[in-house]
Amino acid sequence: MKIDDRKLIAYVDGELDAVGRAQVEAAVAADPVLGVRLEEHRLLRSKVAGAYAGVAQESVPAQLMAAAQAAAKLDPDNVVKLADRRKPPPVAKPQVKVSLPAWSSVAATLMVGVVAGYLISQQNAGVLAPSMDGSLVARGGLARALNNNLSASSGPARLGLSFKTADGRYCRTFQADAQRIAGIACREGPRWIARMTTAAPAPTKTHDYRMAASATAPAVLAAVDGMIEGEPLDRAGEMAAKARRWRS
Repeated sequence: MKIDDRKLIAYVDGELDAVGRAQVEAAVAADPVLGVRLEEHRLLRSKVAGAYAGVAQESVPAQLMAAAQAAAKLDPDNVVKLADRRKPPPVAKPQVKVSLPAWSSVAATLMVGVVAGYLISQQNAGVLAPSMDGSLVARGGLARALNNNLSASSGPARLGLSFKTADGRYCRTFQADAQRIAGIACREGPRWIARMTTAAPAPTKTHDYRMAASATAPAVLAAVDGMIEGEPLDRAGEMAAKARRWRS
């Protein structure tokens, strides 16, 4: 089942039922790119809520209150009590009778989704995996490549550019050809966290540092441009960062 942004937003806002939540969670477990999109919606919701939290707590300005009170005195019958308007109208609870076959169908659908999600997730095993905090963490071969390989090294997980962000973190672009995933992973403590992922371009055979950027997906390069501080690391810079275990 295709999960679009509308459904991801509904999931983040807690508007889906149990079946819908199960479908989203199975799809996210199977698709790291979808997991990144879900995390972006979570972050956006958090930022919007934080931006307007103070406004919601502010008292009504005195000038507006005075104007409202003056209008109420002129036409008291036209005053609307907000508390009354905010009360939801009573809704009669529908009497829904669900037969045993209907419940069996729902259970079967959930089981198929869980099994399919598990099987598909095995295809991405060793590349990226969601953590308890919702981050996508590099695993297996990708994590080893990020820790040990220099840019343009050959292997199932190939690295393009290495750079530092404004807050001093080391980040690296990567491409996993078998899974056709490309993205940016940044070092946070002992882990490499995927900051963005996208569909990988067709693999190219090059071992030249000067060609590292040209073999990188355009979406990844655009993200690098918004994150990088200074110039990308050269070979000597990568070797020095590797010796420090990619810690600032």
